Amino acid sequence: MGHSHAMKDRDATASICVGPDRVTLEPDRLVVRSPADMDGWEVHPYRRPLIHFDDRTWRIAGKSQEGDGTFRYELRPWVPALGDVPTREIRYDADYVERRESLSRQHRAHAIAGPAILLLSPLLGFLGSGTKRRLEAFGLNVRAATWHSIYLQCFVILCCGTLASISMMIVAQRQTPPWSSGHLLLLAAVVGLDVLFRVDRLIREDDYPPGFYQWLIPRRGRRRK
Repeated sequence: MGHSHAMKDRDATASICVGPDRVTLEPDRLVVRSPADMDGWEVHPYRRPLIHFDDRTWRIAGKSQEGDGTFRYELRPWVPALGDVPTREIRYDADYVERRESLSRQHRAHAIAGPAILLLSPLLGFLGSGTKRRLEAFGLNVRAATWHSIYLQCFVILCCGTLASISMMIVAQRQTPPWSSGHLLLLAAVVGLDVLFRVDRLIREDDYPPGFYQWLIPRRGRRRK
């Protein structure tokens, strides 16, 4: 509606910008040039989508991609025909374009962050439940990441036990080990305690299991599946 009066006050052929899109209105057609391959804007002989713009209803008569990557949509006035049932109706305006661009930005952010999220998953599992919940929007599988962090802790416990055993063997030979078996066993106990509590939360199917020693902090409620 916001563009209707402005378009009618102009010449027979008028052109305006709707966000990053360039819209050209001619007497018998509407041409939209957009950087986006818009969802649902396809050419179909039947059950065509309807586009509402400038107080008129249009059908998509043509779609092509220009040399610079811009998508060109040619729309013609829609004339109701017997048996012609539209698949969907789209109100094309500034709000529609803004929602489209916002969704596109989210997809680009996910594409960039997704591989890093997957690579860092074992470390991200140590983060607090609230942080993991926010990272879920970028493709983090919260429960899987928590399990991965626990597997990493189990590896640390195994390493500590192995090194502590080697240290005690060195002491038995009346030599000084390069590391303290007591410190290693203490580290294994600290890590192991966290593993026990976090595995318990995972077994109880918490949607957002706690991060490293976060289970010490009382929670008001527990989220379950």
